Amino acid sequence: MQPILQLKDVYDIAQSVGEHFQQLTQRFGNASFVDLVNTVVNSLEHLETFIQSNQKLQARVCKLLLDNDSLLKENDNLKIESLKNAVSAAGLAQSREINSSTHFQIETTQLSHKVLCVVCVHSSPGNLGIFRTDK
Repeated sequence: MQPILQLKDVYDIAQSVGEHFQQLTQRFGNASFVDLVNTVVNSLEHLETFIQSNQKLQARVCKLLLDNDSLLKENDNLKIESLKNAVSAAGLAQSREINSSTHFQIETTQLSHKVLCVVCVHSSPGNLGIFRTDK
């Protein structure tokens, strides 16, 4: 963000105006330009002060923009981290659910096998069709 007018420009303007006033005073005398010279000098001093203040404000704006950029990046990083955590938590919950479901299926299968084993052990082969050897 380059300012339209810089201090060097004001000093160049002051030098140029000063040279013109010297030529005019040599030609027409000092008395006719005293008030005008004072007004121009006062205006140039105000312009100089304004530009100095503007430069300080521009430096502050640049710093605030950099701070804002940094905060936006930090906020983005926090959002990404939060999303990663949410995905991890969802994945963990889903993994636990799958693990729990698989564990339940394994326990059910093991229980069925135990029941079948108990039935097989306590039954005679003649009572169960699947064990018949006489056919």
